[in-house]
Amino acid sequence: MPTACGLLEQLWYYSGLVGFFERRRPGPLTEDLCRAIGELAWLVARDQAQQSEQLRLWLDPDLHDGQAPEGWIQVRSRDEAIQLLEAFPVLALSLYDAPEAHRLVHWLIDQAESRGRDLWPSEEISFHGSARPAAWRQLQGAIEYHDELGGSSEPILHAPPGG
Repeated sequence: MPTACGLLEQLWYYSGLVGFFERRRPGPLTEDLCRAIGELAWLVARDQAQQSEQLRLWLDPDLHDGQAPEGWIQVRSRDEAIQLLEAFPVLALSLYDAPEAHRLVHWLIDQAESRGRDLWPSEEISFHGSARPAAWRQLQGAIEYHDELGGSSEPILHAPPGG
Protein backbone atom coordinates (compact mmCIF):
# COMPACT_ATOMS: atom_id res chain seq x y z
CA MET A 1 0.00 0.00 0.00
CA PRO A 2 1.45 3.40 -0.97
CA THR A 3 2.33 5.86 1.77
CA ALA A 4 0.66 9.28 1.99
CA CYS A 5 3.80 10.81 0.52
CA GLY A 6 3.72 8.30 -2.35
CA LEU A 7 0.07 9.10 -3.05
CA LEU A 8 0.80 12.84 -3.15
CA GLU A 9 3.68 12.26 -5.53
CA GLN A 10 1.39 10.21 -7.77
CA LEU A 11 -1.25 12.97 -7.71
CA TRP A 12 1.41 15.50 -8.64
CA TYR A 13 2.60 13.31 -11.53
CA TYR A 14 -0.85 12.51 -12.92
CA SER A 15 -2.06 16.09 -12.59
CA GLY A 16 0.96 17.09 -14.67
CA LEU A 17 -0.09 14.56 -17.29
CA VAL A 18 -3.62 15.95 -17.27
CA GLY A 19 -2.21 19.43 -17.90
CA PHE A 20 -0.16 18.09 -20.79
CA PHE A 21 -3.13 16.24 -22.33
CA GLU A 22 -5.42 19.26 -21.88
CA ARG A 23 -2.96 21.32 -23.93
CA ARG A 24 -2.09 18.66 -26.53
CA ARG A 25 -5.05 16.28 -26.78
CA PRO A 26 -8.21 17.75 -25.26
CA GLY A 27 -11.26 15.56 -25.48
CA PRO A 28 -13.37 12.98 -23.66
CA LEU A 29 -10.47 10.75 -22.59
CA THR A 30 -8.61 13.70 -21.11
CA GLU A 31 -11.80 14.78 -19.32
CA ASP A 32 -12.20 11.25 -17.91
CA LEU A 33 -8.61 11.29 -16.66
CA CYS A 34 -9.15 14.71 -15.10
CA ARG A 35 -12.30 13.47 -13.31
CA ALA A 36 -10.50 10.36 -12.06
CA ILE A 37 -7.59 12.43 -10.71
CA GLY A 38 -10.07 14.78 -9.00
CA GLU A 39 -11.83 11.88 -7.32
CA LEU A 40 -8.54 10.37 -6.21
CA ALA A 41 -7.38 13.74 -4.84
CA TRP A 42 -10.58 14.04 -2.79
CA LEU A 43 -10.17 10.52 -1.38
CA VAL A 44 -6.58 11.30 -0.38
CA ALA A 45 -7.60 14.62 1.24
CA ARG A 46 -10.45 13.00 3.18
CA ASP A 47 -8.19 10.18 4.36
CA GLN A 48 -5.48 12.63 5.44
CA ALA A 49 -8.06 14.68 7.36
CA GLN A 50 -9.32 11.62 9.21
CA GLN A 51 -5.77 10.77 10.27
CA SER A 52 -4.69 14.31 11.15
CA GLU A 53 -4.88 15.85 14.59
CA GLN A 54 -4.06 19.35 13.35
CA LEU A 55 -5.91 20.08 10.14
CA ARG A 56 -4.44 22.69 7.81
CA LEU A 57 -6.34 23.16 4.55
CA TRP A 58 -4.73 24.32 1.30
CA LEU A 59 -7.36 25.37 -1.26
CA ASP A 60 -5.87 25.22 -4.74
CA PRO A 61 -7.29 23.47 -7.81
CA ASP A 62 -3.83 22.86 -9.28
CA LEU A 63 -2.38 19.61 -7.92
CA HIS A 64 0.78 20.07 -9.96
CA ASP A 65 2.00 23.67 -9.69
CA GLY A 66 -0.15 24.58 -6.68
CA GLN A 67 0.64 21.50 -4.61
CA ALA A 68 0.26 21.88 -0.85
CA PRO A 69 3.41 21.94 1.27
CA GLU A 70 4.08 19.17 3.75
CA GLY A 71 1.70 19.24 6.70
CA TRP A 72 -1.18 20.72 4.68
CA ILE A 73 -4.14 18.90 3.17
CA GLN A 74 -4.97 20.03 -0.33
CA VAL A 75 -8.54 20.47 -1.47
CA ARG A 76 -9.35 21.56 -4.98
CA SER A 77 -12.72 23.23 -4.54
CA ARG A 78 -14.90 25.19 -2.17
CA ASP A 79 -17.18 22.17 -1.78
CA GLU A 80 -14.32 19.90 -0.71
CA ALA A 81 -13.13 22.52 1.79
CA ILE A 82 -16.65 22.86 3.18
CA GLN A 83 -16.97 19.11 3.70
CA LEU A 84 -13.78 19.09 5.78
CA LEU A 85 -14.62 22.32 7.64
CA GLU A 86 -17.96 20.81 8.66
CA ALA A 87 -16.44 17.50 9.75
CA PHE A 88 -13.20 18.54 11.49
CA PRO A 89 -11.80 21.48 13.46
CA VAL A 90 -9.44 23.35 11.15
CA LEU A 91 -6.42 25.23 12.46
CA ALA A 92 -5.31 26.96 9.29
CA LEU A 93 -6.63 27.76 5.84
CA SER A 94 -4.52 28.91 2.90
CA LEU A 95 -6.41 30.18 -0.12
CA TYR A 96 -5.48 30.57 -3.75
CA ASP A 97 -6.75 33.95 -4.96
CA ALA A 98 -9.60 32.74 -7.11
CA PRO A 99 -13.41 32.84 -7.12
CA GLU A 100 -13.50 29.51 -5.22
CA ALA A 101 -11.61 31.08 -2.32
CA HIS A 102 -13.91 34.10 -2.17
CA ARG A 103 -17.00 31.89 -2.24
CA LEU A 104 -15.55 29.88 0.64
CA VAL A 105 -14.98 33.04 2.72
CA HIS A 106 -18.57 34.14 2.03
CA TRP A 107 -19.78 30.69 3.09
CA LEU A 108 -17.84 30.97 6.36
CA ILE A 109 -19.42 34.38 7.01
CA ASP A 110 -22.89 33.01 6.23
CA GLN A 111 -22.41 30.09 8.62
CA ALA A 112 -21.46 32.46 11.44
CA GLU A 113 -24.05 35.11 10.63
CA SER A 114 -27.22 33.22 9.81
CA ARG A 115 -26.63 29.80 11.34
CA GLY A 116 -24.56 30.62 14.42
CA ARG A 117 -21.86 28.13 13.38
CA ASP A 118 -18.30 29.36 13.81
CA LEU A 119 -16.30 27.16 11.44
CA TRP A 120 -13.46 29.62 10.89
CA PRO A 121 -9.93 28.24 11.27
CA SER A 122 -8.70 28.85 14.79
CA GLU A 123 -5.12 29.94 14.04
CA GLU A 124 -4.48 31.29 10.58
CA ILE A 125 -5.95 32.37 7.26
CA SER A 126 -3.68 33.32 4.40
CA PHE A 127 -3.31 33.51 0.66
CA HIS A 128 -0.66 31.57 -1.18
CA GLY A 129 0.61 32.52 -4.58
CA SER A 130 0.21 36.11 -5.66
CA ALA A 131 -2.90 37.58 -4.11
CA ARG A 132 -4.32 40.78 -5.56
CA PRO A 133 -4.56 43.70 -3.10
CA ALA A 134 -8.36 43.75 -3.54
CA ALA A 135 -8.60 40.08 -2.55
CA TRP A 136 -6.41 40.77 0.43
CA ARG A 137 -8.63 43.67 1.59
CA GLN A 138 -11.74 41.53 1.12
CA LEU A 139 -10.33 38.82 3.38
CA GLN A 140 -9.31 41.40 6.00
CA GLY A 141 -12.85 42.79 5.93
CA ALA A 142 -14.34 39.31 6.27
CA ILE A 143 -12.22 38.59 9.34
CA GLU A 144 -13.18 41.92 10.92
CA TYR A 145 -16.84 41.14 10.26
CA HIS A 146 -16.37 37.67 11.78
CA ASP A 147 -14.96 39.35 14.91
CA GLU A 148 -17.97 41.71 15.05
CA LEU A 149 -20.28 38.69 14.98
CA GLY A 150 -18.50 37.44 18.09
CA GLY A 151 -16.59 34.61 16.45
CA SER A 152 -15.07 32.26 19.00
CA SER A 153 -11.80 31.98 17.16
CA GLU A 154 -9.70 34.87 15.98
CA PRO A 155 -7.64 33.68 13.03
CA ILE A 156 -4.42 35.47 12.29
CA LEU A 157 -4.29 36.90 8.81
CA HIS A 158 -0.91 36.49 7.18
CA ALA A 159 0.12 38.88 4.46
CA PRO A 160 0.80 37.42 1.02
CA PRO A 161 4.42 37.31 -0.09
CA GLY A 162 5.51 40.81 -1.04
CA GLY A 163 2.28 42.27 0.40
